[in-house]
Amino acid sequence: MKKGTAGSISALVINGIGWLFGLVVLGWTGYRSWHILYTTVAEDNSVLKFVIPVLGLVIFEGGMLYWFFNFVKKAEGTPQKAVSIVAAVLDTFFVLIAFLSDVTNATGAGMMDKAAPVALVGIATAVNLIAKIADYITSPEVLHSIKIGGHSDTIRDMAYQQLKDEMTAIADEKAKQYAGQLRGEVLGQTERMLNAKPGGNGQSNRAPITPPGNGQGNRPATPPIGGPQRAFGSDAKAGEAPN
Repeated sequence: MKKGTAGSISALVINGIGWLFGLVVLGWTGYRSWHILYTTVAEDNSVLKFVIPVLGLVIFEGGMLYWFFNFVKKAEGTPQKAVSIVAAVLDTFFVLIAFLSDVTNATGAGMMDKAAPVALVGIATAVNLIAKIADYITSPEVLHSIKIGGHSDTIRDMAYQQLKDEMTAIADEKAKQYAGQLRGEVLGQTERMLNAKPGGNGQSNRAPITPPGNGQGNRPATPPIGGPQRAFGSDAKAGEAPN
């Protein structure tokens, strides 16, 4: 038998033994997780009596395996790998709590409170839910999208600020023009008020302008017929002085 062939067979056997060992340990801890949850749930609630042990088994052992394989095979980048390994360690911690609690109950060293299984499964569920959300957020594609979106938001905010500054300058210029127009209207109205100030009876105090004439009308005085010499008498002759 060649050395290379023997090495391949040895590696295959070792891998097989490793997988078998892992399955045995996982089956043993899984049974303990299920048993401690089943035996401590209240007997009067048949739904929780079935749901809590199954849910705990899925979250404890299932979560531990999922996050370890996610760390090795799927996670990309430091943030996502960190989420995977932290979640795997926490789920392993929950498996150990369930295992040690069941062993303690079996030996009579202590008894878990009836509310403890529900609380433990609830905490584990919350941890895995948060880890799953964090795993999605820390994926390279999502992080890339977040960074690009952040830069786009920065440009948009700067554009809005620049528009605001430009509109403020335009508004200031237009306001000055409009103020000049209003100033002209105010001055014109004030001038008209000063030139036509009302008196006590509401009429103007300015004296009326009388046209030239004899004061008996607007028509001027008309000389007598016959010329000015007719004013001294009808018998006066031309060139003679009146008597």
